Amino acid sequence: MDANGDGIEIDEATPLADQTAISRRTALRRLSLLAGGAAALVAAETCGATLWGLYPTQANRFGGLQIVGRTSDFPAALPQECALNRAGVFYRAEAHAYIVHLSARTEFLLGGSALTDALGAASITSERDDGSYWLALSQACPHLGTKVAFRQACLSFKCPSHGAHFHCDGEYLDGPSPRSMDRFPLRFEGTQVIVDTGQLLRTVARPESATRLLTIPPFPCAEP
Repeated sequence: MDANGDGIEIDEATPLADQTAISRRTALRRLSLLAGGAAALVAAETCGATLWGLYPTQANRFGGLQIVGRTSDFPAALPQECALNRAGVFYRAEAHAYIVHLSARTEFLLGGSALTDALGAASITSERDDGSYWLALSQACPHLGTKVAFRQACLSFKCPSHGAHFHCDGEYLDGPSPRSMDRFPLRFEGTQVIVDTGQLLRTVARPESATRLLTIPPFPCAEP
């Protein structure tokens, strides 16, 4: 067996015409393999795209970033004027959260740097131009995880299981809860309100008299 100047092996014992036919068959076989590989790659990409559509990322699903509405969907209110899903307090089932929007005219018990620090510790943001206050409260009671309800007659949240009671800003009032209501980070993109349901903040303790933000309601909440 020898090789010609083109690098093609020549078997001197085999007629040249037969060797040419063999070379053509080999080339066709290689082309067929290449075509099959390309088809398999296209099929894999198509399958991958289909699976991506069936199983989307966590964006806008619970456990990730949730666009819960526009700022205009959440009219602000004073604590004593909150009305569920109308002003001040809004429930968003997809985020497992209550969106609280308090008026810029809200009277806090703290002031100056003490107020700034307390708002930051409570994950209450005031980034909008109108100076109002926003936060996202987890619906789960910190005691045993029951969904708390906003009691309109009490202007506050109360757990139906064991009576843990919280102000409209999530501050602990009374009952068996070990801390104030848990919350999610909230931010804005333009006019969109975005809640990060992948981060549950369990760091807001029961307030002391010197750290409480809002005045305790003057009447007990008799509703279960």
